[in-house]
Amino acid sequence: MSALDRSLASSLFAGMEVFTLNSAPVKREIRSHLLDERQRPIITKALRKTVISGARAALIYPRVNTTAESGTSVLQAAQTLAEHFPDQVGALHGKMKSEEIHTALQALSEGTKPIVVASTVMETGIDVPDIRVLVVRDADNFGAAQLHQLRGRLARNGGCADFYMLVRSLDDLPPETMERLAMVRDTCDGYALAEADMRQRGFGDLTGEAQSGAAMSAFRLLPLQVEDFACV
Repeated sequence: MSALDRSLASSLFAGMEVFTLNSAPVKREIRSHLLDERQRPIITKALRKTVISGARAALIYPRVNTTAESGTSVLQAAQTLAEHFPDQVGALHGKMKSEEIHTALQALSEGTKPIVVASTVMETGIDVPDIRVLVVRDADNFGAAQLHQLRGRLARNGGCADFYMLVRSLDDLPPETMERLAMVRDTCDGYALAEADMRQRGFGDLTGEAQSGAAMSAFRLLPLQVEDFACV
């Protein structure tokens, strides 16, 4: 929960006690990396090392199917990766039937297919304890909160893991995108990340649907700034 969420919740539910959970239930170390296409061999090496060790790996793509404009997708990547890791790659996305999702997760969990290529269905509700490598392809298409949620799938039973954000070219990223990805790389603290994201995008409409930009609605006549909602 961000500082903004806490402020809004406190105003709606005045008098309720607030508890802050700022540590994981298990000890884990997640190393975050920001790479581009020139550094793909680093990821390939990490995948091979993970499979050999008996652990699991996941690759996240923003699209399920490929179009002329979209580039690589879950289905295409799974097919290509299977050529390098025969009989070790599964696919997982929201368009699959529930029994197909269950089968794919079971194969990943049991290690019969230790690599999964998935859509953002992996973001929440998926608990496979021994994922040690997670790669987000076209990471510039994801928000900071979404990347942090995906990173949370790693090492859920403790230990070390690696989180890779892969983009086509670091040199071609807009400054604000580079700033967003760099702040995800540099902190695993969800509170600090939420505040940094709020400073970059704005805090939006406190009582409406806008999740970024300047304050609206009841506060539109007040000169509120992001700093008014940030932790001090």
